[in-house]
Amino acid sequence: MSDHRLRPLSRLHAGQTARVACLGGGREFQARLVSMGLFVGSQVTVIRAGGGARGATLVALGPMRLGIGRGMAEKIMVTVEYRARREKESTADGLTAEAQSHRGKHEG
Repeated sequence: MSDHRLRPLSRLHAGQTARVACLGGGREFQARLVSMGLFVGSQVTVIRAGGGARGATLVALGPMRLGIGRGMAEKIMVTVEYRARREKESTADGLTAEAQSHRGKHEG
């Protein structure tokens, strides 16, 4: 299920999954995003939300991770995808329970 209201990628929080609905900017901007593998219909998951006026947003795009500057993220319009409640629940630091488990296996 998804929220069909468009919003910029820059407004999403860590852990949210969204589908790219449209790419703003000019042809060069759009070509740059496509060359990075990001196009209309792509599903992305926010790993780290851009904070402050200049913070970059880190997203998962399949097996890749992309750092997207705030200005670019403002021009990428998405619709939020909702998952089952169990998958959606997250811890205080914004990681899902699955990500917490994975992180715990690799830390000391």
